[in-house]
Amino acid sequence: MGPTNPLRIKGGYVNLLYDHIRRPNRRTRLCWLASGATRFQTILKVVLPNATGGILTGVILAVSRGAGEVAPIIFTGAANFLPYLPTDLRDMYMHLGYHVYALSKESS
Repeated sequence: MGPTNPLRIKGGYVNLLYDHIRRPNRRTRLCWLASGATRFQTILKVVLPNATGGILTGVILAVSRGAGEVAPIIFTGAANFLPYLPTDLRDMYMHLGYHVYALSKESS
């Protein structure tokens, strides 16, 4: 997992979220605006309720992708804290993904 991995997978989730946010058609939004509702009320009452499923789907996919990429590292040799640098290939190592996972478990 390199530094370009989040950039590579970001596009799919952004497209998914964008499609679901744009799901309510233009006529429905314009009807709300013509009836005197503000843009904020239109977003709150029309756009977000229709996009909730897509937003949750995107969040679940992103979290499961991150967990799936970190899981093999957790079970192969990652350590939560190392006071020294590894000197041998068989030494335990620290991984940023596992470190973030450990920190999230400590805060709850």
